[in-house]
Parts: sequence; structure tokens; C-alpha cells
Amino acid sequence: MSNINKDSISSKYIDQFTKLYKRGILELIRSPFFKVLFERKPQVLSFPAI
Repeated sequence: MSNINKDSISSKYIDQFTKLYKRGILELIRSPFFKVLFERKPQVLSFPAI
């Protein structure tokens, strides 16, 4: 019983974390700093996306 509870709680935390993580990446990409970085270093775009 306790193991099932722990798994469900941890999966909820992981879901929340992944949502926040993806949102954070989107915010970072939209930020002006990132635009400047891409304009100055276009070769960064050739790296595989995470």
C-alpha cells in the first residue's frame, strides 16, 4: 500500500516538474537574451534539441 502511495505522489511531482521545465525552456527561448545568442552564434541551432 505505502509503495503505491509513494509512486503516485512521485509521479505527480515528476509531472509538475516536467511541465515547469518545459515552460521554463519556452520562456528561455522567447527571451531577448536567447535571440541575441542565436543571432551571434547560428551554429548553436545545429545542436540537437533536448
